[in-house]
Amino acid sequence: MATLYLTHDSGILGRKGTALTWGERSGPRNTIPSTSVEDVIVLGNGTVSTQAIRLLLEQDVPLHYLNGSGRYLGSLTSGKNRGRNLRKKQEECASSPGASLPLARGCVVGKILNQRKNLVRATYKNRRSPSILNAINELAFNASLAGTAENVEKLRGIEGASAALYFSVFEELLPSGWFFNGRNRRPPKDPVNALLSFAYTLLLTNVVTSVIANCLDPAVGFLHPEYRGRPSAALDLMEEFRPCISDRIVLAVINQGIISPCDFSPDGAGGIHMNAKARTSLLKAHAERLSTSGSAEKEDKSVSYCRRIFLQAGKMASAIWEGKDYLPYVVKK
Repeated sequence: MATLYLTHDSGILGRKGTALTWGERSGPRNTIPSTSVEDVIVLGNGTVSTQAIRLLLEQDVPLHYLNGSGRYLGSLTSGKNRGRNLRKKQEECASSPGASLPLARGCVVGKILNQRKNLVRATYKNRRSPSILNAINELAFNASLAGTAENVEKLRGIEGASAALYFSVFEELLPSGWFFNGRNRRPPKDPVNALLSFAYTLLLTNVVTSVIANCLDPAVGFLHPEYRGRPSAALDLMEEFRPCISDRIVLAVINQGIISPCDFSPDGAGGIHMNAKARTSLLKAHAERLSTSGSAEKEDKSVSYCRRIFLQAGKMASAIWEGKDYLPYVVKK
């Protein structure tokens, strides 16, 4: 199963029988069976025909929309009435602090441990600065604090402090010529933040797809409160995957020289513009990362990250249904 990207403003997605066609308006079209498509992402002002939308709804294939800067706008799904009882249970958990806290804890613990894994990996490459070693130790401590947090407010505070600590040493993982002075967004103000924001948005679309496929409501979360148009449950689940998928993608395209600072320019509104070459390179790196196999701690089985996201959404659904703690994915190395 593949993700189909419509990345050009002049691009169009159409239908031919039970297949999808895509390409430039005035150019040749590519064709793919709809049964081979897991989801569709429209970036910018590409056009999706009514016939194509109907086919996607018939095949239960989510359609995700991002704006030209790569910000998530929303998703179109079939709305088939599957898992009604599970979604009811999900809403009950979200409205109960005692039931939602164990689910939220797992998401934060997984994120912190995977952030720590990224820094540990850096020490293998002779990056053993005191600041990185200190962050590794503090993140381990913060993960234990998150696992016993008394309420969601304290949990969010631990998550925020851990993210600030992690990103305070992120620049040390970058080659010379790249600068990073902490996380910023809406709009991102430097190339590294622009890459991180776009990578996170791509990851979010994958998580939304898996959440829906496991009959969960993407809008009902436990760590992220409900807000109009926000896929809170998907944002919860994606936390543990940010470091091991998105952050590693960004580090890879930078350290391998696939993307350079020259691929960015000020956008005139206080943000930064990423050129088409860099965007295409990041899309390719994201797809490759999703197809890469990875193992979890205390597990010998290795599956693709795309499959792993789906499995974790299933574990989230089981934890909700059975009233148990959510056990996050922690990358082996």
